[in-house]
Parts: sequence; C-alpha cells; structure tokens
Amino acid sequence: MEKRRFNYLSPLLSKGLKFGILVSPMFASIAMAEKHSLSIGYNTSEYQYFDAYESTFKPDGGSLGYSYSFSDTWLLNLSYAQQTAKQRWRVSQGEIQGLLSAAEQDSNAYGLGFSWLGEDYSLSLSYSKQSNSEEALARIPAVIEVIDGDNQSLNFSYDSALTSETWEFGYGIGVQYLDSENLTRQTNLTDPILIATTNFDQTSWSVFTDLDLSYWVEGESFTWAPQLTVGWNWEISSDGEPLVLATRGGERRVVTRFSDRVLESFKTPDAGYWQIGAFFQWDSGWNLSVSTGNTISAEPEIQSTSIEIGVYF
Repeated sequence: MEKRRFNYLSPLLSKGLKFGILVSPMFASIAMAEKHSLSIGYNTSEYQYFDAYESTFKPDGGSLGYSYSFSDTWLLNLSYAQQTAKQRWRVSQGEIQGLLSAAEQDSNAYGLGFSWLGEDYSLSLSYSKQSNSEEALARIPAVIEVIDGDNQSLNFSYDSALTSETWEFGYGIGVQYLDSENLTRQTNLTDPILIATTNFDQTSWSVFTDLDLSYWVEGESFTWAPQLTVGWNWEISSDGEPLVLATRGGERRVVTRFSDRVLESFKTPDAGYWQIGAFFQWDSGWNLSVSTGNTISAEPEIQSTSIEIGVYF
C-alpha cells in the first residue's frame, strides 16, 4: 500500500487565534491514485472564557471536506467547519453568592485551496473566511459584551518530507495575509451605565512553519501511523488600531484603551501549537484520523480534540 501523509491540523492552531474559535477544515495531501476524497469530522475545544474565575468553555461542532485531483499534479480542496457553545458558571466572591455568568458562541469557517504536487514537495495556495459571534455576561463587575468578527486569510506554503521505510519527517514553511474586522460592544451595568464600542480593522503579514514526525506501520489490510506535529507563527507586520467609543450617560468620548478584555481579543501575538495524533488507512479506501493538541504562548490557551472519517474513491 502507498503511504499517505496526513496533515489535518486546524488552520487556527497553526496560523493564529481569534476569539477562541477553533475549527478543523481538512486540507490533506492524498495519494493521487484516486480523484476524489470526502471527509466528515467532529471537533471540540476547551479554554477559560473569563480570567477572573473558573469558566471552562467548550465549543464543539462538525466539519466537512472534499478534495478533487485534476491530474497527477493538481489538487482542489474545499472545506466547511462550524462550532457552537452555550454555557453558564456560578460566581461567588466574599459575601456575594450565587451570581451567574454566561457566554454563547457561534462560529463557522469556509476554505478553498489549490495544491501543485511535485515529485517530493508541494506548493499550496488557500483562502479561508471565518465568522464569529459571541454574547457574554460577566459578573463582579457586571458587564454585558457582544462580539462580531469576520476574518479572511490567504496562505501560500511549501511542504516536503524526508522518508525512510517506516519514518517520515515532514516540514513546511509559508506566508499568510490576514484581514480582520471586529466589532465589540461592552455595557457596564453601573449607575450611570457605561457603554464602550470598539471597531477594529487590521491587516497583517506573518510567516509560519510546521514540522511533523510519523512512524508508519503496515498491517494485513491497513496502514497506520502515530504523528507528532509542532508549528509556530511569526507576525512580521501589521496595520490598524482599535477605535473605542465610550458612552456614559449623555457623555460620549473616543478613548484608546477601555479594558484588557476588549484589546486582548484583538491581539495576534507570536504563537504556536503542538499536536499528537494517529492516522489509519484501509485498503478499501476508508481512513480515520484522531488528534489532540494545545496552543503555545497564546491567549487564551486552547486545548483541542478532533476525529475525522474519510474515504478516497
């Protein structure tokens, strides 16, 4: 059986994070003996929504992927992924007991990519559009926050691998252009009520690299491989600053900083990820992949788990 290298990592883990959205579109390199590939997956993530107290947030959802090979060298990838969550947490501080904080999120992502496959390397160009909507109620102090985000990215990458009979070391490097448009509205339930609206439009360029190590084991009717993957993203330039409009009673003023919650949502710091997983490929064309991973030096810190089933035909 011909070995198939798998690379089903979330673009948001390897290319950056926005508002804790974690999706898993499958942009996989496949053997070119079959023209079509279909996949369906389930993914879940976990992180702390509020820094001040325990608030574990667990969005989950599904993903769909399709690949088509035009020839021995050209490959088309399409993907869609979606996650939702709605949770509440009980908050207590001193004599204040029994208050409830809450958050809900709805996010989705679409992807389109083309790959040119050489003899021992590939060149890929991909476009993705990610949308996110959040509503949250924080306590102590009481704040209602609404976030709407729309992010578009364009990526170009070079990937290759060093192989032996059983081991495979894959490596890739690429460049990403990111365009982020976000609107945040915070309502502080004080007397008088304070409202801050943040409009943020930023573009940035970054370079990224991914490294993975696999060990292939062949059985009678299938091949499988455990894999360890790490990646890092370096931002090299960015343009755009947040515009914050604060309203208290009848007074309105533009400020440059309202709260850490608002501004930290828009940061795109240098960050990376690690992931361990396994891939199983049967002679019939069916395949299964499972993985778990974590971000590195990113806020918030996100842990993710995914399972995906696919078929080549």
